[in-house]
Amino acid sequence: MQSRPSSVSRPQRSWRITAVLLAVAAVMTWLVTAVLFAFVIPAMLADTWPLASPESAAAGTRIAALISGIVGIALLVGGLAALSRPANPAGRLVLVVAGIVNVVAGLLQTTGGLAFLQHGAAMRPVAITMLIVSTILVAVGVFSCPAGVSRLLPGQSLAERPIVQQPHPMAPDRRRMLAPTMVAAAAWAAVVGLFMATMRPGIEMTTFTVWVFLATMLVPPALAGALIGGWREGAPNRLSTLGLAAAGGVAANWLFLVLEWLWELARFAGQDLTSGSLDLDVPIMFAILGAFLGAAGYGLEGMVTHHLPRLNFHPR
Repeated sequence: MQSRPSSVSRPQRSWRITAVLLAVAAVMTWLVTAVLFAFVIPAMLADTWPLASPESAAAGTRIAALISGIVGIALLVGGLAALSRPANPAGRLVLVVAGIVNVVAGLLQTTGGLAFLQHGAAMRPVAITMLIVSTILVAVGVFSCPAGVSRLLPGQSLAERPIVQQPHPMAPDRRRMLAPTMVAAAAWAAVVGLFMATMRPGIEMTTFTVWVFLATMLVPPALAGALIGGWREGAPNRLSTLGLAAAGGVAANWLFLVLEWLWELARFAGQDLTSGSLDLDVPIMFAILGAFLGAAGYGLEGMVTHHLPRLNFHPR
């Protein structure tokens, strides 16, 4: 006797499991937001903490809490979009970007938790809480990225899309990329200049300065990836363009680190060359972040240029 075929195929079963896990991940990010606002931030502002600037530490944690809550919403929106419209890669891209942001936020919380452990036993419970929070954020990010890239959701995966060969019917006009390149260079210079202006000695770390710092880390590599995608429009091998976009994101972040290091040398005569931004973990973390954001910038550029012809007015 032949067994009756299952009404739910194996891919459909994996899609449902992924959808449930995405919902659980979103709930976990909201729990992280609640814990940071209800426990960690009030403890940072308490007098028992031997911090030179508790408001600065609390400002960074507020940003992390808000980002965690927004990422939870993005996980739900991206998951629903990927399930309802498998042919549209927008939902998958949202999941990948949300996962990257979560991993970066988790790594930053890990750095803060390890630093707070060195301040004594009074700060140990909150420091351990921050390490638990960082573990949750990294785990959610590590899950949501493969969910968007692989076949854990219906439709063609993001890893397969760049391999599809679609040669452009005609060579693109490279002159049209000169204006976007100049605009991107001006935006990059403005973001880096604003960072250097707001990070002067004596200026307290507030929510605004934290946003400036995040913009300095996130905007340049994304712009680099988008520009590389624009310059290579029409190239048949989109996988190689993706690799170049990731490399461009790394280069943009490393250039920022070099400028920051030179700026610190100009501010402080005789500064130790092995301190500050030259720590080995900093360029490694910036390289990972730059590669992900460069690839994400290339993906966003491709989505925009793909939809622009549809937005043009065609007279009947």
